[in-house]
Amino acid sequence: MLGDYAGRVQRLSNGGTSRGQGDNSAVEGMSGFVYVAQPVPASKPRAQRKAAEPEPQSEPMPEPVPAIEPATDFALEPQQDAEQCASASRLPYTAESLTTVARVQTPSPLSSQLENLVSPMHRFLLHHYVQETIRLTAPSDYTRNEICKLIVPLSIQHPCLLYALLAFAARHVHSLGGFAMPESSGQRLILELEDRSIQHLRREVAEESHLQQNAVVALATTRTLCQSQIFATESAWRTHLEGARAILQIMEKSHSQELSASNSTSPSSPSNLYVFLASWYDNVEAQAALTPLGLRRGQLETASSKGRASPSHWFHHEKSQEVYFDVFGGVASDVPDLFREVGALVMERRRALKRRVHEDEGDDSDDEEGAFILSDDDIAREAEAHVRAIHARLERDAVDKTLRRLRNDKCVAGSLPADVMHDYALSNTGFLHTALLYIHGAVQGLPPSAPPVRHSVEQILWASDNMRSASAPLSPRVLMATPLFVAGLWALPDAQVAVQRSFAAMGTWMRTPHNRRSAAVLAYVWSKTAARPNEDHDVLAYLEEKEYCEFLPY
Repeated sequence: MLGDYAGRVQRLSNGGTSRGQGDNSAVEGMSGFVYVAQPVPASKPRAQRKAAEPEPQSEPMPEPVPAIEPATDFALEPQQDAEQCASASRLPYTAESLTTVARVQTPSPLSSQLENLVSPMHRFLLHHYVQETIRLTAPSDYTRNEICKLIVPLSIQHPCLLYALLAFAARHVHSLGGFAMPESSGQRLILELEDRSIQHLRREVAEESHLQQNAVVALATTRTLCQSQIFATESAWRTHLEGARAILQIMEKSHSQELSASNSTSPSSPSNLYVFLASWYDNVEAQAALTPLGLRRGQLETASSKGRASPSHWFHHEKSQEVYFDVFGGVASDVPDLFREVGALVMERRRALKRRVHEDEGDDSDDEEGAFILSDDDIAREAEAHVRAIHARLERDAVDKTLRRLRNDKCVAGSLPADVMHDYALSNTGFLHTALLYIHGAVQGLPPSAPPVRHSVEQILWASDNMRSASAPLSPRVLMATPLFVAGLWALPDAQVAVQRSFAAMGTWMRTPHNRRSAAVLAYVWSKTAARPNEDHDVLAYLEEKEYCEFLPY
């Protein structure tokens, strides 16, 4: 509209107050846009000007900029935030239209370093990620601030991570109905951003030598893409999780080579970013071990028997025997390995049951999963041993003892309120009872009416109901989605009502497809068990029937 003047105007106000600087006068009480022409350079022929000025790109990615301060630099004014979202959502989102958004939309008061980095639509999505989307995975203010400091500045310098964050935020906005556009247009925007992230990620992992230099960036990107898929209830999360595993193994190999070259027996301290990313992988892989598909081949592989250490310990050899509280995962550091062991035991038991069914039907074909690792008696002994070990951990990680452990942790003691520490302890209790339910229900075959099963269901509900921090996403309450889901799988009708009520309360502030899918999956399982609620049911088989086997109650 402004023709040759398009590059020489400045927006000062959208009514009420001017944001001009220098000699620009304030315009008070006027609505609409106010533009001021900048000083015109020495005139030159029109043809020369056009030749000198490059054609605008559809979506340029500038050179990396210095790291920015997180959280506060991304604050949008509420009214402007709403206007910006509404304005952007009225446009169809393609590579070309994102440029159009950049021309007509209100610039947000982000840091000056972001003003020239991405389009206003991208700035809006980045703001939404920092202020809202991150709450889906951050159980406390401390963890949110740490994630902001570690991930957001890194994304400004690496397009693969930036587009992944924007895609996750776009999924969240779309699930909230924040884009006033057709369903297909919203999905197209999300897929475009994910595709761009993956395209840049391929360059990061093209060669192992290059990947070693940018492994943390690649890992942060796969983490974000994986989380986006989980919360959208898509199935590609496992692909990203496998990619993260490969990246971690390369990082471990590189680190081992550095140690050998330096002849050092004590590793250097890992970065906080790596510790956070390893914690994420550790906890997600542990939960994947409890899905009907389990981990690859469901191998019974433990750190003690085969020298396998969890990713969070690969760079923490000095802490490999020390249990600490993982504030990002909301559990004690040895819980992920426990979940892997329980998941492997569940898979071994399910393979034995399937083989027995085949034998009863006269099917003598070889089991595609291979020979048994454990006999029925071995499985029973392993299950009993795990039950005793978990009860010992429940005693070790009682609320008062976990509070003491967190208060003695110099890194987090001054950053976590007492109520949050209390709720972290209850979260850990919920996850330990989650492991117990899998052993009692999926390994030992106890019915929901059995006292051990009822006790664990009641303890998970008690932990959820007795959390003290505010009923908001930014609290350990967000961690209870997994324990509540598992409690629902083995709950009697009266407990099912309580689980349903807890999920409904959580849905008032999460409002994601993932939360709604959790409730839908449980409703399907309850429909299958309603006729015989007091008998043993293979609930994992019910999940496989409805193709919920890749659903992760994260």
